[in-house]
Amino acid sequence: AALSEKNAAELRHEQVVEDLKGSYSDALEWAYSVKSIPRDHWEVEYAEEYADAMDEFQDTFKQIIKELRTGTVAGRVVVVFKCLDEEDQQYITADHDDLLMPYWKEFAKALVHWSDYHADEETPLEVSFFYIETPDAVLDVLRPALERSNVEFVGFLSDGNPRPSKLAKFMEDII
Repeated sequence: AALSEKNAAELRHEQVVEDLKGSYSDALEWAYSVKSIPRDHWEVEYAEEYADAMDEFQDTFKQIIKELRTGTVAGRVVVVFKCLDEEDQQYITADHDDLLMPYWKEFAKALVHWSDYHADEETPLEVSFFYIETPDAVLDVLRPALERSNVEFVGFLSDGNPRPSKLAKFMEDII
């Protein structure tokens, strides 16, 4: 009986190792294959400061995904778009763009991965989204990942949509 338990434990361990290898290789493949959205895409409709902030946003989002995948995230994830309107000294909320969907999808996968392989009871995650529009397409990607993940807190600040009832339903779904 002890031998079969040991064999079962070894098989479970081997499966976890294989899952991690696949997950890491998928994450690395994504990190190296995802192309940053070119500046000129943003500069067609927005000021140079917005394009700068969007470049920084994409780089930061990639870093967050990497930290989730490698288990080095420090308990709090803040997905933030930082672009200050010089005139009124208020942060601008970034508009949603379908070209950002690969980032949202990989972020959702990384949350699940972090929860499956790196989380424990003492390290729930806090996730906040600041100054970035989160339309239904984004919420539909995030919902299943947040439901399944070890996330203790989810917050939104200036997500750009006047739809508190949909956001309330989203929060109800993930709780």
